[in-house]
Amino acid sequence: MTDQITYTTDISLLQAEISLKFPDFIDDEGNILGITKTPTIHNGKASLALVRNPAVEFSQLDNLTLLGTYEEVFADPKKKAIYDSVYPPALTYFDQELDKEAVVIPPEKFGVFF
Repeated sequence: MTDQITYTTDISLLQAEISLKFPDFIDDEGNILGITKTPTIHNGKASLALVRNPAVEFSQLDNLTLLGTYEEVFADPKKKAIYDSVYPPALTYFDQELDKEAVVIPPEKFGVFF
């Protein structure tokens, strides 16, 4: 299986759903087990994760959207907008040393398996 980017609007709803449908895949702290993934990227309750060979069947989860591979996400404006809403292409912050706003451009891809 290829690496897939997943999206949820509310990670707590996803954890609750997996707990009901796949109770063996949630530990006592609410961590999702049986999934090889990069660290999850959060923006509020929404999150993205890059997943490989999931033990949980994505199609059975109402609170999870499979966006696809990086190539699929970056080629589809709707999917890219979702991706950018959680992992923005640029971050603005106030640099106190310079006494002005500065911009950080993170890598285009938030996680990659090697």
